[in-house]
Amino acid sequence: MDKRREILTWTELTRLIDHLLAQFNKPYTCLLPVNQAAIIPATMLAEAMEIKHLFLISVQFPLDMHRQPHDPLSIELPLFSQFPSPEQLNRHDLLLVSAHWHSGREVLASQARLEREGFSADCASLFFDQSETRLEGSAPLYYAARTVNDIIYPWQGSAGFYPKVVN
Repeated sequence: MDKRREILTWTELTRLIDHLLAQFNKPYTCLLPVNQAAIIPATMLAEAMEIKHLFLISVQFPLDMHRQPHDPLSIELPLFSQFPSPEQLNRHDLLLVSAHWHSGREVLASQARLEREGFSADCASLFFDQSETRLEGSAPLYYAARTVNDIIYPWQGSAGFYPKVVN
């Protein structure tokens, strides 16, 4: 079944950011956007929270590209092409930020790597799609909305760029 596409406006995005901000129960000093789609939401959060430390985490699952999302034989080994150094993360309260939590594996892989390196991080996402979560019971600590739709973000639609939907 094809998912419905929903075009998000800048005003709606701002409301989602405000909704996330109201949920945070502790101060964060460093935001970690997970992959490119999270850069703009993380920057908006950082601006509102007066956070000066943002470090992009870029993670893919290249060996898994040719399998279906729920294939039990899929290989789940992440490849990090960008990850902040421990020196950059020391003495910070960390928040991982994603634009859309589909399966959650990119954020969970990032969180697991941080934990292996001795750090703890909470997770926030603009959208949470529980139907695609692979790890039972996994969810971002904070999320602004639940959806099963594919989201077209304002920076995608205004540039005439509509992402290829990957099933």
